[in-house]
Amino acid sequence: MANYTNRTCSQCGIRKPQPEMYRKEIYTETGNSKTGVSGATWVGFALGNKKSTRSVGSWLFNSGQRTYRRKKTVWLCGSCGGYGTFKRKSGGFWRGFGKFILWMLFLSLVLDVLKGII
Repeated sequence: MANYTNRTCSQCGIRKPQPEMYRKEIYTETGNSKTGVSGATWVGFALGNKKSTRSVGSWLFNSGQRTYRRKKTVWLCGSCGGYGTFKRKSGGFWRGFGKFILWMLFLSLVLDVLKGII
């Protein structure tokens, strides 16, 4: 019998052997950056420097903020990962198509009844 590494579920904290856990990659925010304007840029702006004027303009009218993200691997148990029980998918297109056909049959029946009355 092989020994497996124990993994911890990132949501509920349960520890199980690796074959009983599911790996998922998520993105987490690690930081952000902003554009800034220094005193020298303001002096250049007052003197009419082209680059300083452009820098102050972008600082005023653009957020210039960037968010840094990184990919992180987390481990989930069967119940937290959604794999513990078999879940049937909704059916997508064919389920909607079947409802459409049933509605069309119902409407044709109603119209036939109304034609007989009128």
